[in-house]
Amino acid sequence: MKRNTLTALGIGAGLLVALLGYSMTYSVRFSDVAIVTTFGKASRVQVDPGLHVKLPYPVQSVKMLDRRLQMVESRLETQATRDGLQVVVQAFAMWRVANDAEGEGIRNFHDNFGSMEDARSQMEGRLRNAMAAVSEFNFSDLIGRNTRLAEAEKRIHERLMAEKQGGRGLRELGIDVQQVGLSQIILPVETTKSVVERMQQERELRAQIERDKGDSAAAAITSDANAKSAKILAYANRLAFELRAKGDALAGDSVRTMSEDPEFAVFLIWLDALTEITSGHTTIFLPTTIAPLHLLNQPRGAGVPLPEDDVLRNLPARPRSATLQPEDREERDVASDRTGTGGQESANRGG
Repeated sequence: MKRNTLTALGIGAGLLVALLGYSMTYSVRFSDVAIVTTFGKASRVQVDPGLHVKLPYPVQSVKMLDRRLQMVESRLETQATRDGLQVVVQAFAMWRVANDAEGEGIRNFHDNFGSMEDARSQMEGRLRNAMAAVSEFNFSDLIGRNTRLAEAEKRIHERLMAEKQGGRGLRELGIDVQQVGLSQIILPVETTKSVVERMQQERELRAQIERDKGDSAAAAITSDANAKSAKILAYANRLAFELRAKGDALAGDSVRTMSEDPEFAVFLIWLDALTEITSGHTTIFLPTTIAPLHLLNQPRGAGVPLPEDDVLRNLPARPRSATLQPEDREERDVASDRTGTGGQESANRGG
């Protein structure tokens, strides 16, 4: 009987010691931070993981807080942009329990929120209020090629941190906001129609601007080409006039020179024709009685020879220094034409 009593007392004492040991120790995980409260007031912050000791309940108790990064997301909210369009947006915020070397941020979080669930609920309301910053931007600033979405998210972040509760912001309340962003931007049907119409108008305006630029560039190119063309034509006309004047002057000199001795001039023409005929490698058979082949039958020093039927024999004699008058030049041209015709006929007969 006595032994049974001692056994029961030993077992009870062991259970009491175990229960007391359990109530006086607590374990902290790597992802958590522990707040030790004494009679409900935070007295110590424990951030080191492992097994720790405290006074038994109800003197001291321990509350665990998750110090990992948390995410809160707002509901879809309709916001009006600065240019009057309605958009449905949804925002998110990445936050964690503020932690510093002294643990003051963790104490503030415990005193103001008490638990992670309460903090998350209040963050949703604050984030919904901060989304009003969307109204400071045009619709084209939120989407499109030249978007200012990053600037809009930064503005929401600033409004979220600037909101006060009891004269204190989120940082003073124990929450450290890491990132704020817009996860969705949805257009209602009415807004979609307005956006499409506005985009079409902008496209037409840009297209018209580009067409105007093209027309302006084309007009400039055409004007420059016309100016250069007129300048080139003017230069070409002036050069042609100068060449024509030089040619007329040279022709006048040649005419005056040949007018002094028409027979010698005809002889030179015959020589040029003979040179052209004999310059090639073609063999032809023609009688030597026609000009200018009759020159081949004349001995050296015999003077200016004439073919057998030459029109110059019928011309009236004139002084060698005389100058041909216009009517004489016409007669000379006719004679030359006849001579050429006769030579061709002779060539045909010879062939």
